[in-house]
Amino acid sequence: MASNVGVAIVGGGLCGLALAVALRTRSVPFTIYELQSSFTEVGAGINVGPNALAAFNLIDKNLGEAVYGLCTRNLPGKEDVWFQVRLGAPLGKHEDAELITELMSPPTGNMTLSRNELLQKLADKAGLENARFEKKLTGLHEDEDGVVLTFADGTQDRASVVIACDGIHSTARRIMLGPHHPAAKAVYSEVVVYRGVLPMDKLSAAVGYESAHMSTFYLHSSGYVILYPINGGREVNIGFWIWQKGAWPPKEWMLPEQSKEFRHAFRHWGDTVHKIIDLMGDPPVFATHYHGIQPDAMSKGRVCLIGDAAHAMPPHQGQGGAQAMEDAYVIGELLANISQQQPSRKQIDAAFEGYEKVRVERANRVKDTSVDAFGFWTDIWDENVSDEQIRQFIEASDERFHWIWHDDIAAQAGRAIQIMQDRLAEEFRQRGTDTAAQEAEQHVQHWLEGQEGPPDVVDTLIVTEGFDIPKAKVWVAYWTDAKAFQTRLDSLKLVDWWHKLDNKSAIGLWQEHFITPVDHLETNYARLDHKPGISRLPDVEQPAHELTGYWGSGRDRIPASAHDLFEPPDDIPTPHVLPQGLGQHLTGTNFTNMCHIRSGQWWERCDEVEREAYETSLQQKLMEGMRFLWDHPADTGTLGLRFLQNVDRDGTPVRETCGAGFFRNWQDLEQWSSTSPSHLAIFTGAIEHAKRFGEGRKFMTWHEVSILKAGEARWEYVNCVPETGVMKWVELESRDL
Repeated sequence: MASNVGVAIVGGGLCGLALAVALRTRSVPFTIYELQSSFTEVGAGINVGPNALAAFNLIDKNLGEAVYGLCTRNLPGKEDVWFQVRLGAPLGKHEDAELITELMSPPTGNMTLSRNELLQKLADKAGLENARFEKKLTGLHEDEDGVVLTFADGTQDRASVVIACDGIHSTARRIMLGPHHPAAKAVYSEVVVYRGVLPMDKLSAAVGYESAHMSTFYLHSSGYVILYPINGGREVNIGFWIWQKGAWPPKEWMLPEQSKEFRHAFRHWGDTVHKIIDLMGDPPVFATHYHGIQPDAMSKGRVCLIGDAAHAMPPHQGQGGAQAMEDAYVIGELLANISQQQPSRKQIDAAFEGYEKVRVERANRVKDTSVDAFGFWTDIWDENVSDEQIRQFIEASDERFHWIWHDDIAAQAGRAIQIMQDRLAEEFRQRGTDTAAQEAEQHVQHWLEGQEGPPDVVDTLIVTEGFDIPKAKVWVAYWTDAKAFQTRLDSLKLVDWWHKLDNKSAIGLWQEHFITPVDHLETNYARLDHKPGISRLPDVEQPAHELTGYWGSGRDRIPASAHDLFEPPDDIPTPHVLPQGLGQHLTGTNFTNMCHIRSGQWWERCDEVEREAYETSLQQKLMEGMRFLWDHPADTGTLGLRFLQNVDRDGTPVRETCGAGFFRNWQDLEQWSSTSPSHLAIFTGAIEHAKRFGEGRKFMTWHEVSILKAGEARWEYVNCVPETGVMKWVELESRDL
C-alpha cells in the first residue's frame, strides 16, 4: 500500500479534474483515480453560464480566461442571450418557430464548448503526475489513520480524505450508503432525449442563418428541442427531449439507432423542427436519470460526495456541470483551510459540515427545479394561449434563472469556512479550555503590567468574526517610546508560556506587532469627547472631522505621501504550502508597503433612538462590508481582518467595536473603499445617520492606518488554527512545538 496520498479524488471527469485544479492551485496534495485508461468525457457539448464562469475563475484565476477562449458564442450583438425561446409548431394565433422571448444571461450568454475539450484543459492544469488510470473502486474502509481505497486490480491506497466525483453511477455513493439504500442509485425521470451533432452549413440551409447560429429552444406540449453551436460554430449540438412515461425497462440507459421511434415521437411538431429531423439520420435515445431520493448527508466519516455523485440532475436548466464547478471550488477552499499533514477527523468533520450547510441545500434546490423545468417548458402549450399567459411565462423564465446564475460563489466558500471555523472553535473551547485559558490570560496580564517598558494604552477586546477563533481574547497595546517597547517585547515568551499550560493543546497564542513612523501614519476621528486607540496616548492631539471624503483624501493626510506613492512590490511572496498551525510555532515579517487598519465605532452615549438607528441599520451595513472582505480576500487584499468587541476590565461588552487587520497595500484599501458597493453602503449610511441626528448626535467613528515598510511588522503564532491572522497569506517560518 502506498503512503498517504492526502486527498483522494475518485473520478476523473469534469468535476474531479476541476477539484484537482483547485487543490493544485492551493498546494493541497492529492491523487486522482480514473476508471478509464485516460481522461475522456461522454457527450458533445456543455453550456457555460454566469455562475459556471465565476466558479472557473475562483477555482484558478487563469482558468476562466482559458475556458472563455475555447467557447463558441451566439451571433455578434447577441452574445448576452442565453437562449432564444421559440414555438415548435403553430399555436393559436402564433406561427411555427415564432420567437417568444430571448432569455438574457450577461456576461456570458450561452457559451458552449466540447465536453472533451474542457476536460483536456482541466487535465492539463491538474497535471498527469497526480493521476492513476484504470482504477475501479471496489471498497472504502476507514480506520484511525484515514481511509483505505481498494480497487478491482487488487491494489490499495490510503488517503486522509476521499472526495467522490464519480458521477451519476457513483460507486462511492453506493459503498457509502449501502447497495440497497433507496438513495444509492439514480431514478428514471420519465423523459428521454434523442441526440445528434449536425454540420452548421446543413442546418443553416434548412432553417436559416440566425436560427442555426443562435442557442434556441423550440417548445411543444410533449417536450422541447434544444440546439446550440459548438466547435467554433462549425457544428450544432441538438437534443430532442420528450416525455416517455412509465418505467425504463432496459438495463442500458442508451439505445442506438432509434430512427423509427424518434420520428414517431415528434410527428405532431411543426415544419421547422421537421426540417431538423430530416437531417438527423438514425439517432440514439438516452433515458435521463437523476437523484430523486437524497440521503440525510452527503458525507460519512472521511468520505464526501460532490458533483453528480451528490446531486445528479437533468439538464433542463443547463446546471449539472455548473453545480459541480461550484462544489469543486467550495470543497477545495475548505480542504485548503485544514491541516495538510494528517488532518484530524474533527477538522474533516468540520470541513464537511461547512460543505453540507452551504452547498447541499443550494445544489438540491437547483436539482429539484431542473426536474420541474421540463414541465415548465411544456406547460405554455395551450391552443388558446393568451398574451397575458405568454407575458407571465416570460417573467417566470427570467425569475427561474436569476438566483441560479447570480449567487455569490466566493461568499458561499466564505460561509462554509466560517461554519467550519465555528465548529472547530467550539470543540476547541470544549476540550477543557477554561482553566488553560485563564492561565494564558494571566501570563498576558503579568506581561502587560511588567515594570520595564509597560504600554501607555491597552484595549481589551473579544473576536466576534473574521480570521480567528470567535470569542478569542485580544489585547491591543500602544507605546510611544520605541526603546521601552523593545524592552517589553524582549520579555514576550509565547512558546515558553504555552509549554507551561496544563492543557496546552487546547490553547493558541499569537502576537502581531509593528512600529509605525509618524510620517507613515494616518488617523481620523469624528468627535473629540471619546478617545480611542492612538488618541489616548499622552500628549497626542488629533482634530475631529465632521465629514470625510473617500480614502483618497486619507493619502493626503500621510506626510510621507509627498515623496512616496506606497506602491506594492512587483512580486508579493505567498506561502508555498499553507501552514498546519496546530502544533507549530510560526514567525515572519511583512513585505514593503503592507498596511494595517484599525477602524472603530462608539455609541455608548447615544440615546435610545440613535442607538437603535445604529444597531438596526448602519451596523448591518458595516457587517455586510466586513463579510464582503472576508469572502473576497484575494480580490480585496484583505489579510487577517478581525472584527472585535471592546470589553471593560470585568470582561463586560461595551458599546464599542472595531475592525483590525492588514491589507496588501494602501491601494487595495483605496480600491475597496472607493469602488465597492459594500463600502459605499457604509459610507452613505454614515452620512445619512449624521444628517438625521445632526449636531446632537453622539455616535462616533474613527480609524488609524499605518503603512509599513519591509520588516516593520512581525507575526508570531503558537498552536493556532490556520485561519488565524495572516497565516494563510504571508510566508512564515515553521517549527514544530
